Amino acid sequence: MALLALIWAAASFFGTRANVGARLWPLVAPWRIGLPLLLYSLALAWALLQLWPGMPAAWHHPAWATAAAVLGQENLPGSISLTPGSGMDGFAKLLGYGLIFLLALQFGRSSRFAWAALRAVAGFTALLALYGLVNALSGAERIGWLEKWAYRGMVTGSFVNPNHFSTWAGFGLIAALALVLRDDPGERRLRPYWLALLVILLAGLALSFSRAGMAAVALGVLMLLAGVVLRRRGWPGVGRLGVVAAALALPALFLLTGEGDMGERAASALGHRGQIYAMALELIAERPWLGSGLGSFSDASAKLRPIGMVLIWGEAHNVYLELMVDLGVPAALSLLLAQALMLWRCLEGALQRQSVPGLSLVALAAGVIAAAHSLLDFSLQIPAVAALWALLLGLGVAQSWSARQGRYLA
Repeated sequence: MALLALIWAAASFFGTRANVGARLWPLVAPWRIGLPLLLYSLALAWALLQLWPGMPAAWHHPAWATAAAVLGQENLPGSISLTPGSGMDGFAKLLGYGLIFLLALQFGRSSRFAWAALRAVAGFTALLALYGLVNALSGAERIGWLEKWAYRGMVTGSFVNPNHFSTWAGFGLIAALALVLRDDPGERRLRPYWLALLVILLAGLALSFSRAGMAAVALGVLMLLAGVVLRRRGWPGVGRLGVVAAALALPALFLLTGEGDMGERAASALGHRGQIYAMALELIAERPWLGSGLGSFSDASAKLRPIGMVLIWGEAHNVYLELMVDLGVPAALSLLLAQALMLWRCLEGALQRQSVPGLSLVALAAGVIAAAHSLLDFSLQIPAVAALWALLLGLGVAQSWSARQGRYLA
């Protein structure tokens, strides 16, 4: 992404107004997303400051003082971050996701490009779901050239964890459903193809056995359908069929793939997570302003793990709580608010644009999936999922302004 951004920046610098077809300089001026951009930048800046040994020693994580005492090194350099290596890794990821969003925002002003990107999302996620289905049903149980070491018998695509796959596939399902419902001559000819992708993605979701994932996807689908219902009065027959199929299939799959008492299993899962959430809240209370550094949750929570806890959970299984542990409350809220404002921009665009379903509505539905599943899992901490989310959000924001305002929003 850094390389692509540099190429785009160079092309933008040398581009000319005369050559509009090749012109790549910013189509959307930074001030159009000024506040979210500032909030995201502030969170990134704080994540970097957490790594700097030059911050006041009183702000450093207490573990550094303990390490200095044990090692007998009074001048042991420390930082706010407990795990600077993980912090640098997390900073690079956040920067990469931001670049994906910005490039999607610029190129997404072209309706042709934006819908082509959505078709690619639908096609590739379905291909990955098909790969997962073949793997699981054939008994191959492999991820590429590696033999699966966990979650055997479940569809996970190229992921290890079915929860992460379910979020990824949910984004693709939203894309495929939007293409099924789109009232466009070219899309109508391809509608059987999009319906086939929809079926593959639904099957993959069902056999992932990720109840939280399917519930989050169901909420996203309902958001998309609600937007279509509010904005469109007459639907094509096949479009109606796609809506009914998706609306009925998701809840049915959610129920049919249950094993045993779903209520009991859900309560058990929430019980395990409850212990982790309690530890996260305690860590937040210890360092509410400074945080422990990106990627530090596993190490920071080690001292709080009950002796009887067999599983070592490296993540909080709640993105919001873990961000507050890592970045501190102010910086975490800054990062989350930046995304919330972009989703609000998508909501405004979904209500204003004439095309139904528009890409702003697609991004909004994907946002519902991401936000809901982040309450119980950490899919957005997986780079592939977060990158796809950044792409969809960028396309949605880019298309949230009317075409009547022109392609260039300088």
